[in-house]
Amino acid sequence: MADTTGLIGRTDELARLGALLDAVPAGGSSLLVRGDAGIGKSALVAAAAEDAAARGWRVLRVEGAQGEALLPLAALHRLLLPVLGEVGALPAGERDALLGAFGLAEVSVPEIYRLALAVLNLLTEIAAVSPVVVVVEDTHWLDRSSAAVLAFVARRVAADAVFLLASARPGEDDEPIAEAVAAVLEPAPLDGDAAAALLDRSGGGALDPARRAAVLAAAQGNPLALVELPRALLAGGAWAAGEELPMTDRLERAFADRLGELPEATGTAVLLAALAGDMDAVAARAAAGGDDLAPAVAAGLIERDAAGRVRFRHPLVRSAVARAAPVDRRMAAHAALAAVAGEDPDRRAWHRANATLGADESVAADLQAVARRAQRRGAIADAVSALERAADFSVAGERRTQRLLHAAELAAEIGQVAAIRRVEAAVGALELTGSDRLRLEAVREAVDYDMSSAGERVDQLIELADTAQSGGLDDLARQFLVQAAFRCWIVDFGGAREARVVEAVERVVGDAFDPRGVVARAYAAPLDQAATVLASVSDPELVATADPVGLHLLGHAASCVGEFHVAARLCGAAVDGLRAEGRLTTLTQALRIQAWATLRIGHWDVCATAGTEAVRLTHETRQPLVRADVLSALAALAALRGDLERAAALAADAEALALDTGNHVTLSTIEVGRAFAAAGDGRSGDAFDILIRVFRPGEPVHQRMQAVWATGALTEYAVLSGHDDAARAEVAALEERAAGRALSSGVAISLRHARALLAEPEVAEARFEEALDPALGVWPFDSARIRLSYGAWLRRQRRVVDSRAPLRAARDAFDRLGASGWADRARVELAAAGEDSTRRAPEAWDELTPQEVQVAQMVAQGLSNKEIGQRLYVSHRTIASHLYRMFPKLGVTSRAQIARAVAERERA
Repeated sequence: MADTTGLIGRTDELARLGALLDAVPAGGSSLLVRGDAGIGKSALVAAAAEDAAARGWRVLRVEGAQGEALLPLAALHRLLLPVLGEVGALPAGERDALLGAFGLAEVSVPEIYRLALAVLNLLTEIAAVSPVVVVVEDTHWLDRSSAAVLAFVARRVAADAVFLLASARPGEDDEPIAEAVAAVLEPAPLDGDAAAALLDRSGGGALDPARRAAVLAAAQGNPLALVELPRALLAGGAWAAGEELPMTDRLERAFADRLGELPEATGTAVLLAALAGDMDAVAARAAAGGDDLAPAVAAGLIERDAAGRVRFRHPLVRSAVARAAPVDRRMAAHAALAAVAGEDPDRRAWHRANATLGADESVAADLQAVARRAQRRGAIADAVSALERAADFSVAGERRTQRLLHAAELAAEIGQVAAIRRVEAAVGALELTGSDRLRLEAVREAVDYDMSSAGERVDQLIELADTAQSGGLDDLARQFLVQAAFRCWIVDFGGAREARVVEAVERVVGDAFDPRGVVARAYAAPLDQAATVLASVSDPELVATADPVGLHLLGHAASCVGEFHVAARLCGAAVDGLRAEGRLTTLTQALRIQAWATLRIGHWDVCATAGTEAVRLTHETRQPLVRADVLSALAALAALRGDLERAAALAADAEALALDTGNHVTLSTIEVGRAFAAAGDGRSGDAFDILIRVFRPGEPVHQRMQAVWATGALTEYAVLSGHDDAARAEVAALEERAAGRALSSGVAISLRHARALLAEPEVAEARFEEALDPALGVWPFDSARIRLSYGAWLRRQRRVVDSRAPLRAARDAFDRLGASGWADRARVELAAAGEDSTRRAPEAWDELTPQEVQVAQMVAQGLSNKEIGQRLYVSHRTIASHLYRMFPKLGVTSRAQIARAVAERERA
C-alpha cells in the first residue's frame, strides 16, 4: 500500500497492511491492530479501508460503542445493514436465522452459530463479486454476541476474498476476536524525528521551546497526544506540563475541556450522540429539541457524513463526553433517548435502565423481555447481562431471585463462570427456597471443572438428587446424578461409592428409557453395569426415539463400557443431528467421543477428522476439558502413525489443560499415547514403564477403564521387555473383576490378547485364535497386533512356515493404517521367518489433510459444496478450495472419481 495517507512514521505498518490487501483476492485473512488509545489504530485502519475502497472493493464498517455494548447483536446489525438486501442468496435456514436475529423474521435459534454461518456465507457471496473488507473498530466495546459471530468469521475466511480488520486496546486478549484473528499488528510509538514532524504539522510551531519539549516528553510518541496536547496547552486547558496523568485520562481531559466552548444545547446534543450508540444525528437532534451540532464539528469533537450520521472524531471523544457529564445530565439524556427509541424495544429498555435509580419493576420487566429476545436469537451472553440488570431493578425479592437464577442457568450453558460467580454473590443475601438452592447447586456443578476434589462431593450430589426428586424436580435430580457419576468416571473413588451412585440411579431414574440414566450407569460403574448399558445402547426403540443430544449420551455410555463400534455409530448419528440443529457446544462433545471410539476400532481417518474439527470448535465453544481430551486422542493417533514430534507436542498441550482440572481420564489417555509412541519406536521397556502407571491407583494418571482397555498393550510391552510377572498380576486382577460379568467387545479383546501372550505353550495357539474371534467385531489395529504376536510366537516354536501368514496379515494391516513402527516390527519378524518385504509406498490418500478427508467422505455421500459447508460450518467456497487442492493430490478430475477413491479406501 503506497504511503499516500499523510501518516507520519508509519511506513512499515502501511506496507504490511498493503501486503495483506494485495493477497485478499487469492484468499482472505484477519488482522487485529492493537495498541494504546491514540497510538494511531484508527488512522491505520482508515488508511486500509480507503485503499480497499479505491480498489473498488466493498467496505463494511462498524465501531464498538459503550452505549451499545449490552444490546444483543447491535454491532452486527449496523455492520450488515448495507447488505441485508442481499440475503436472498443464502439457503432458507441461514436467511431466516439472519433475519430473525435482527427482528425481521420470527425464528428461534438454539445457539448463535447458525447465525454466524449465515453471516460468513453472506460475506462470501458478496466477495464472489468483489473482495470485501470488514472493519471492526474498538472490539472491546462490541456487544458479546456480535463479537462471537465476528470471531467465528475471522477463523474461516482463508479461502474467500474477505479481510477482517479489527482494532482494540491492549489487555483484551480474552476478547473473542482477539483470540480468533490470524495476526496482530502493534503500532509502536513514533520515534523522535517522526514525533517532532507530527508536532510541527499539528501547530506545535506556536509553542515556545520549553513547552514544545514538554509536549514531546508528555506525548511519548503517541500521535493523538502530539495533535491534541498542543491545542489544549495553547488554550490554557486543564492539562499542564509536568502533570502526571495516564495518557488516556490526559487526552480525555483535553477533549472534555472543549465541551465548555459549546453552546448548552449543542453540548446536550453531543452528549445524546455519545450515549446513543448508533442513533443518527436526526434522532439525536429530535431528542435535544432540534439543536445544531455544527459548533461541535467546528470544535473538532465530531464529524458528520453526507447522510447526516454522527461519528466522533476519536473514541476518546465519546468517552470524554460521557465521563464529563454529571450523573443527573446523563440520566436525563438516557431518558430522552428512550423516548425516541421508536420500535427498538431493546434500545429503549437499556436507556430506561440507565435513566432510573432504585427498584422499578417496569424497567426490570423490560430488561427481562430483552433477555427473552436475546435467548431466542442465540445471544445467550447478552441475555445473561440483561437478566442480571433486571434483577437489580426488581421490586420483589422472589422476582429478583428468579431472574438471577435464570441468568446463572444461561451462563452455565455457555461456560460463563464469571457471571455465575456474580450471581452467587448477589443471591447470598437473599432468602432462597429449597428449589432455588437446588438450581443454584446445579449451576455450580455445571461449571466446576476441578475434578481433584474428594469423593464427598459425589455423596453430596446424590443427596441433592434425592432432595430434588422428593420435591418433584425429576430433571434436576437426574442432572445431579449424571454429574455425580461423571465425577466417578474421571476419578476412581472406589467400588463403594460407585455402588451408591448406581443405587441412586436405580432409585431416581428406574427403568425409564432416559439416556441420562444409561450414561450415569456407564460413568459410575462401567464394568459392573456393562450388561445393562449394552442392552440399552442396543435397544432399537431407545435409539430410534432419542434426539441428537440423547444419541450423544448413549454413544458416550457405549464408549465408557468399551463397546466402541456402537459408540462410533451412535455418535456419528448424533453429530449429523447436532450439525443440523446448530448445537455446536454438544456437537463438539459428540465429536470428542467419535474421535476416541474410532481411534479404538482402527477407523483412524474418522478419528483425525472428528478430532481436528472438535479442537477447532472448542475454541469457539470454550470447553477446555473437551479440548484436552481431544488433543490427547490426536496425540495418540500421531504416535500410532509414527509422527512422534507431533505426538509429543499435542500431548504436552493436553497435559497442561488436564493438570489444571485434575482430569484423571485425560492424564491417563496421554500416558497411553506416550506408550504407543515408545512402542512404535521400538522401546518396549519404556512403553511398559509409562503405561504401568495408568494401572496404579496411587498415580495421578490412574484411571480404571483406561487400564482395562490397555491390558493387552501392557502385556505386549511386558513380554517384550521382561516384565511378565507384573503383567500377570494386572491380568489376574482384571480376570477377578470381570468374572461372571458381561464384557463389552473392547474389554474382551484386550483381555484375550493378554491371555494369549501369557499362555502356556500347550494352550497358547487356542488363546490366540480366541483373541482373533470375528464375533468380537473388526478391530484392524488390535487384530494386527495380535497377529504380530501370534506370528512371532509361532516362529519361536520353530513353526516358521506357519508364522508367515499372520505376520504378513499384520504387516498389511499396519501398512493400511499407517502404523509405521508396528509395520517395521512385522517386517523384521517376517525377515526372521525367511520372507523379505519392501516398505509400503505412500499413497495419494496419505497426502490429504483431515479436513480434506472429511470433505472427500461427504462428496462420496453425494453432498454439494453448499451442503458440506453447512455441515462443517464453513463457506461453500472453502469447500471448493479444499476440492481444488485435493484433485491433484488424488490424481482425479471429478467428484465421481473422489467418491470411487473413498469407496476403495473403505473396502481396503
